[in-house]
Amino acid sequence: MLNPSENPKKPDDAVPANPAKAEADRKPADKPVGKPAGKLAGKPAGKQWLSMGQLASSGAELGLTVAVLTLIGYWLDTKWNSSPWMLLTGALIGTLGSMYKLWRLNAKMTAKYFGKDKKGTSE
Repeated sequence: MLNPSENPKKPDDAVPANPAKAEADRKPADKPVGKPAGKLAGKPAGKQWLSMGQLASSGAELGLTVAVLTLIGYWLDTKWNSSPWMLLTGALIGTLGSMYKLWRLNAKMTAKYFGKDKKGTSE
């Protein structure tokens, strides 16, 4: 008879009777975390955080662009008594400029991380 300290099979190594139920009973912390796709797979986490930082800052940048150009339009309306045309023009220019910047950022990040050129084809 084997000594319990010499037992090669530990209780944790036992195969459960129902593997699907055992998988469902696992704690969320025990479940594996998904891997990033594209060129970020296998890279240090710092690169992933850098990409997320660029996206997060672009949201604030887009909102501020629209807000500042709308305020400039409002100021021009009060100066020239042309309400609401300069305000609407400023809001429109800010929105179109923000959309263009977002489109360029998307193209840049797609090319950088997924290896696609501006036409959307693989290199």
